Amino acid sequence: MSIIIAILIFGVIILVHELGHFFAARKVGILVEEFAIGMGPKIFSVKKGETVYSLRLIPMGGFCKMLGEDESNHNPRAFNSKTIAQRAFALSMGVVLNLVLAFVIFTLIALFFGYTTPRISSFSAGTNAEVSVLQEGDIITRINGSRVLTSGHVAIAFSEAGSRPVDIEFRRGRERLMTTVSPTQLEQRYILGVMLGGPNATQIAGFAENSSAAAAGLLVGDIITQIEDFRIESNADITAALRDIGGNQATIQVQRGGIGNTYTAPVTPVLSPPTYTMGIMLAEVGGFYNRSIPMGNILGHFANGFLQIVFWVELTIIGVVRLFTGRLAIDDLAGPIMIVSVMNDAYTATIAQSLSTAIRTMATYMAIISANLGVMNLLPIPALDGGRLVFLGIEKIRKKPLSPEKEGLVHLIGFAAIIGFAIFIAFNDIQNLL
Repeated sequence: MSIIIAILIFGVIILVHELGHFFAARKVGILVEEFAIGMGPKIFSVKKGETVYSLRLIPMGGFCKMLGEDESNHNPRAFNSKTIAQRAFALSMGVVLNLVLAFVIFTLIALFFGYTTPRISSFSAGTNAEVSVLQEGDIITRINGSRVLTSGHVAIAFSEAGSRPVDIEFRRGRERLMTTVSPTQLEQRYILGVMLGGPNATQIAGFAENSSAAAAGLLVGDIITQIEDFRIESNADITAALRDIGGNQATIQVQRGGIGNTYTAPVTPVLSPPTYTMGIMLAEVGGFYNRSIPMGNILGHFANGFLQIVFWVELTIIGVVRLFTGRLAIDDLAGPIMIVSVMNDAYTATIAQSLSTAIRTMATYMAIISANLGVMNLLPIPALDGGRLVFLGIEKIRKKPLSPEKEGLVHLIGFAAIIGFAIFIAFNDIQNLL
């Protein structure tokens, strides 16, 4: 079920993108020859008016084929017969609608479930932030010189800081102040090196690198039921048991493959890696569904929808820059296969909590992917919308059009390169999942 939901999400995002091209082309009088959802062989098509509407086999991608897009055509309704402004409008509206879709989803999430702001609500006891000049109600505006607009900016900045001191600029009423806060190291504890998830609270969903539990023969899907004499029913039970056992070897019992089937193995817990916390809690704003927290000014929910777009667009651009400058490893990239797998795991974990949590999680993924697709399509790469817009810019500078056949060849080469890269990413996704 979760895989179907993930594919539907991709389908809706692509449909919205192609509808942007479709309606923009129709608006400026360009003939749309085919409007397709999916790639590969046709499994269904119907001609309505002058346009063929088709559904294709591979449920990823889609296209809006405009007359004269990659060839010289003197028909007044051809793409290449229109002005630069009209062609730019037709090319860019797919990206615009993706960003609009993301804005609508982020705003609806805020309206129904609420959102987190960069305003400080409290501090964790015993942390450096608690004894700093920061106060409850202060609004964080910059961290290490970088602008802060959302709670996501705060989370990313604190995460990247690690154990290093952080310069925090903040607003208190009309005052703008600055301070430096050092993260506080959390107490290390003994762990098994497992990640829990799924319908059962103690089911193993994955393993950390060099996990002692994995080395002992435990498997993904096993349900931890007992550690030594401790009966395990929750994650808190595991923490309590390991606190008592320390670094000594312990016998762990799991349920494997159904009730009554058990597996027992000796596992030696290990100390967790050092972790740090800023100890700064951010204020939340409520939504229609979450009435336990005041909603405040409803305009803030719409503003948050826009700011979330800014945050994810910035994050996508940073990722692209890091990839092309060698600061992001290929293994850190995720293609559709990995994204669907992550969404599947997220759905499985959240639907076990509640339907509303699952809806919120899937909607968030949809908004993020839609914003990401919008940005990626604007990259100046042949065959992408951004690459086609670059050629329009060159035409504007040269005061005359390039040969449609030569431009079409460049886009064909770019498309082939994109397909090759997509295949490489797919293999990389599969290797990371195995």
